[in-house]
Amino acid sequence: FRYEDTTFRSDYQIAERTRLYGRYERQRGWVQLGGVSDTERSAGQFALGVESSYVRDTQLFSEYRMRDAVSGRDLQLASGARHFWDLREGLRMNAAIEHLNVIDGSAAPARAVSVGVDYSAHPLWRASTRLEHRRSGDIASTPDNDRFNTTLWTGMVARKLDRDWTLLGRNHLLATKYAARGD
Repeated sequence: FRYEDTTFRSDYQIAERTRLYGRYERQRGWVQLGGVSDTERSAGQFALGVESSYVRDTQLFSEYRMRDAVSGRDLQLASGARHFWDLREGLRMNAAIEHLNVIDGSAAPARAVSVGVDYSAHPLWRASTRLEHRRSGDIASTPDNDRFNTTLWTGMVARKLDRDWTLLGRNHLLATKYAARGD
């Protein structure tokens, strides 16, 4: 089993509440940016975007994403909004909406909504959970109906053991329903 993950990120504050950012991620091994793959396969993603927060606890974003940047396989424009609510000390809820438009490549346009909760009230415990539903459209250049819906649930629990060690448990559950196959 071999897994490698490399990430580079840069931020630049262009106004009081607006920042320009760029990031590059490269993964090699069994688990990759788009899911599970054969061992020794690699995938990369480059993103360049702008994020603004003119209303308290609300972020608007727009970013260009290029998957497998070396070959230029897919170029996408993602736009959306995120909002956060402080329910009480150490308990925060968030919701987001995203629209993904494919500029060039073989992926379909998609829309996603998500909700999540983060817990940080106890100094030794942290937890978070998130539920996302994504609807992907059809790819016009293929004869089949490529539409699909995915629902992703993620959960994380962390317990600080001492100054240097933390125990972390994380789970992902993904359910996909394809329109053409009916499953």
